[in-house]
Amino acid sequence: MNMPGLWSPLIDVWRSAQISLPSVRCWPSFDPEKNGGIRIQDLLQHSYSLVLLGRIFVSLLRPHLALDEELLLTALLLHDQGKAENGFDTPRPSKSDWTERREYALFFERYGLFPEPIKTALQRAFLLQSALMMTERFPEDARTILNDLRISRPMEILAFDAIERWDFVLYALEQYRERKNDIVLTRVLQHHAGRLDELVNLLPGFGETIWTSEIRAWKNAFLAGIVD
Repeated sequence: MNMPGLWSPLIDVWRSAQISLPSVRCWPSFDPEKNGGIRIQDLLQHSYSLVLLGRIFVSLLRPHLALDEELLLTALLLHDQGKAENGFDTPRPSKSDWTERREYALFFERYGLFPEPIKTALQRAFLLQSALMMTERFPEDARTILNDLRISRPMEILAFDAIERWDFVLYALEQYRERKNDIVLTRVLQHHAGRLDELVNLLPGFGETIWTSEIRAWKNAFLAGIVD
């Protein structure tokens, strides 16, 4: 029996998110047994943590910056669905326009079955994460959305970048605090702290509420080997 209307793609998306996201491990480049080990995290846990951080982020920055909160939080919720469909995680430093294009294609293969305006709203949210990259490999309709996002939602693009990197740092801090794993924290700070420092000057309120002068001073001291 054929499902009526929206329900067939809805069930596919609803089911896939529950099954595919927890099946992919994050942080594949770190050995879970060395240097004190790491807490195994999957894409579903990461996506949940990102949405939670996003909610905190928009609340903290609201006195300083008006954001399209629905777009941003939906982007955080959906951002790893392409990785889940692909079956493995691509660490942030290894991302390229090719990997982004592949993950978008897999995302759209499933989510593109929705009717308008749902399809475009979800497509737009998913593509927010790619707006800072070279996107010539994307299909024309996606490039149109990406160009529009760059013009109309520049703060949301930066906010997504900040929240995801903040989440990475929090995960690394957890491994350092709970397992004394300084390798993970050192590597994550080396990859992401410089960009977070830049975002202080680009996102109003970010340096006052989240990536504060106190946090930046501790980060610099840790990387210099001055503090434990």
